[in-house]
Amino acid sequence: RDMFYINESHNEPDIVSINVDGILDGNSIRTLLEIMNRNLDTNKAVILDLGGTMHVDRKAREILRQYRDRISLKGLSEFLRMEIEYK
Repeated sequence: RDMFYINESHNEPDIVSINVDGILDGNSIRTLLEIMNRNLDTNKAVILDLGGTMHVDRKAREILRQYRDRISLKGLSEFLRMEIEYK
């Protein structure tokens, strides 16, 4: 099984930081979406830090692209930035 780890931090009442480590793929993105949607549904600002990811597959990139206007992305490689923010 691929390694995947999420750390969710609520340091401020209306902001959540989500740090992702490991491999973000079609399976693990579902878990991440549950966390992001739960926080977005309660009107929290979501900061997603992908700096610890080793790989983000095509399906996960497509899903993140759909969320790019609703969340703040951090820790993106140049490749991920181009794939998610500019397509």
